[in-house]
Amino acid sequence: MAEAMLLREDTVLDSSLAFLDEIDVLPELSDGGIGVVGTLDEAELKLDEALVLNDVNETLACLASLTAANDTTNDPQKKTKPAPKDALTRQKQELAYLRTHVQELETELAHLQQQSTPSSTGMMLWESIAKRQRNAKTRAELENTKLREQLQGQLKVARSLEKLMRKRQNDMLPELGNTKRPRIIEGCESSEAIYKSIRASLDARTIVADEWIKESGLDRIRDNCHDAHVGLSASNEICLEVLTCQHYPFQLEATAEAVWKCLSGHQVHLDNGTYAGLGHSDVHCYSQANLNLNFRRLNLSMDVYGVGKRFIEKDRVVVVMECRTVAKCSSFKGKRECLDDLGYVVIERDPTRSGPSTLVKSCIRSWPKVDESDGPQVHRPNFELLVDMMIGSFNDNCQMYQFIENTLLEASLVKD
Repeated sequence: MAEAMLLREDTVLDSSLAFLDEIDVLPELSDGGIGVVGTLDEAELKLDEALVLNDVNETLACLASLTAANDTTNDPQKKTKPAPKDALTRQKQELAYLRTHVQELETELAHLQQQSTPSSTGMMLWESIAKRQRNAKTRAELENTKLREQLQGQLKVARSLEKLMRKRQNDMLPELGNTKRPRIIEGCESSEAIYKSIRASLDARTIVADEWIKESGLDRIRDNCHDAHVGLSASNEICLEVLTCQHYPFQLEATAEAVWKCLSGHQVHLDNGTYAGLGHSDVHCYSQANLNLNFRRLNLSMDVYGVGKRFIEKDRVVVVMECRTVAKCSSFKGKRECLDDLGYVVIERDPTRSGPSTLVKSCIRSWPKVDESDGPQVHRPNFELLVDMMIGSFNDNCQMYQFIENTLLEASLVKD
């Protein structure tokens, strides 16, 4: 470093004395030394000018180097790459941010899943409704196919009979005229008397719907349930108890109206017979059912006369049904056996589900009673046979709830 400084000083001195080389001849000294003094003064001035010039050049060079360094520092495009330590720190920060963001997304997903649980339940319910509708359509198509085949067979038989009748008209007409056809019970004096008797009994009856629902365990049921069994009533009478609970994703008012419409105003074709409403008011409804049951090579014919009474309460609707069943079977030796039926249908909102949701619960009990026309009480073996046949056809009679569902769907489509 010292050598460099010495070299630099020599260079400056040489440049300062370079002007002496340009002087070819030194001026002669005059007398008295005055010329020498003037010449020396002039040389000193030139030397000072050279020194000042070198200082200015050095200053300008320093300023130029400083300006270039500042420009390099301020230019963002010429910045040096970050050190590896800075890159590692930035990666850690990015990972921490991603972890925090993932936790937030997981929390939001859990919240959305909790909110979507009722809708998932509703979707499952609608899916079950769609399956039942599809199954009903399939059954209807199969039934139509069977009916078409039966019709074709009956047409063939009719043509054959027509040919025989033409050949043996005199012999066949009296025989056909004396043939007795099976008769469906129609409204007559005896049936009117039965309806009046049922109506009087129903109006005088104390409503114990809550007690029956609690005794049967339906108060703890919130899902679809169907059951039938034989037991003892509170008065120690043997009875057949039929329990059902059906869930509908509709408003209480619409469901209650569909149930009342099913009980009072429509004819329903069942797999083992027919059910028909004979008329209704705002409070009462009248119905009649004709059932044919087959069990152990026996055929049972049942005529059911029913009267219903509706009670509209604040948060639910209660329907009381009282029926008289007249049964005929070949094993009864020509006698009729009678049953008295009493049931409660409770239509209420489902508090465990959000959105439109209604539960229809029913508890129906049947007892052996005295046939008013024949007198003798029904025998225990006959009642056991009736119970076996009724339980065997229980699933077929659940079509009433399918009809309620169809009525609700039709009403909703009309509104839409």
